[in-house]
Amino acid sequence: MLVLAAGAANATDFRDTAVPKSHIPAVIRDVAEWHDLQHPDCPFKKATGSRTVEKRAGGSVEHWSVEACSGKSFVYQVDVFPRGDNGSVTDMVSNVDGAPIGEAPKLSDKEFAEQCKAMHQEQRALGDPEKLEDAKAMRYYQLVAGLAVCDMQKSLP
Repeated sequence: MLVLAAGAANATDFRDTAVPKSHIPAVIRDVAEWHDLQHPDCPFKKATGSRTVEKRAGGSVEHWSVEACSGKSFVYQVDVFPRGDNGSVTDMVSNVDGAPIGEAPKLSDKEFAEQCKAMHQEQRALGDPEKLEDAKAMRYYQLVAGLAVCDMQKSLP
């Protein structure tokens, strides 16, 4: 909740973005989560700004900057996709250079299967993403991405 409150307070710092002002806190939360997965030893403190680097049909590519531990700065790519007529958006956070996220601790096969099962259950419980409020819809699509990893792992020899 702290990240959302900080995001709302800093929304005026995000003028060069396709993200509507009311949805900036949700994107900041996604950027913060990505950062903390990427750099668990250097936690997210606050988002500091955004810059549109490419506008294209169906959305935009933006660079969002953050401040983390000891005042260190980081920049992440955020692909923004408008959703419908109500002004909401879907975002996808990644590293600017396209590098994969830092390696997470290795799970055993059993732990990984349990994690995938829990994600499936959570996704089913959420229901139709088109009928969800923004925060729950974002979680739904995060689960879709996580479940893609589960499916990919199943297909490996």
